[in-house]
Amino acid sequence: MILCLTHSRDEYTIDLVQQTLRVRGFQSVRLNTDQIAHSQISVDLTTRSARCEGPGLAFDTRDITAVWYRKLWAITPPTDLPEAYRRATLQAFSRVQMALFGCLPGRLWMNDFTADTTVQNNKMGQLEAAQEAGLAIPKTLFSNDPTQIRAFFERCRGEVVAKLYDTLTYGMSGSGPVFPTTPLSANDLTDDTALMACPMIFQERVQAQTELRVAYVDGQCFTGSIDTRGSLSSPTDWRYAADVSTGWKSYTLPDTVRAQLTALMRRLGLLFGAIDLMVQPDGTPVFLEVNPQGEWGMLQRDLHLPIAQAIAHRLSYQ
Repeated sequence: MILCLTHSRDEYTIDLVQQTLRVRGFQSVRLNTDQIAHSQISVDLTTRSARCEGPGLAFDTRDITAVWYRKLWAITPPTDLPEAYRRATLQAFSRVQMALFGCLPGRLWMNDFTADTTVQNNKMGQLEAAQEAGLAIPKTLFSNDPTQIRAFFERCRGEVVAKLYDTLTYGMSGSGPVFPTTPLSANDLTDDTALMACPMIFQERVQAQTELRVAYVDGQCFTGSIDTRGSLSSPTDWRYAADVSTGWKSYTLPDTVRAQLTALMRRLGLLFGAIDLMVQPDGTPVFLEVNPQGEWGMLQRDLHLPIAQAIAHRLSYQ
């Protein structure tokens, strides 16, 4: 049985993978990590195993052969939980969830829990690893020091974008507050208080011909390209370019770039990742970041790339 870790609002991609596993003759069980507080969990140290039962699910860790670590969301407390017990209860559910995960050593994890968490929390480390793998990266500064930020802006001749280290909103539904990758002007750097309020990532703006999203699955690269240069809403971040009508197009990565991405992902210890690159006018791809839990459904939907099939295949053989 294959355990699929995700959240209650996940759809399409999770369904595709579970359907593919079913066709291949493999059972799977879906655990919505945000609803773990609505389940009953027992972790038995004597047998080094755990059992979880809840709405629509029941499994014993001894039956699990592989784990698809797709998403881990914040736990939603029960609606009738008194406020005084909220913090302690959520912490207890978080601890028992981690104890359950600890009962799954030796199984295939896509991705390894520690590697996934490390990569998500270290974007600067991602860039260093990408450069070591031979990929081009933009000049980058992570700072809330107004003097250093303005000096970086000058070094890049005013061609700088800013982005938050973390997103403001889960998913890509377009609801909730967002802060897309934003081009800066000198006027944006005059308020020291605003600049000091939150460390941000500042990068030299890449003059891109097209943007790429690569769904990497254990050495395979499924790639789509999108051109947002004509977007008025978000010309530097395809995720928020709602006025782009051209959509995703198929793109073939050069063999050298595929090899570099494979070297990067192995260096990071990841079997899966959604990788963002920009292609310069001379054809050179520039690495931006990898999201170990990034989205790829639009590539399968629009370009018919067999990403779900590749994930299911890797999960079903050990």
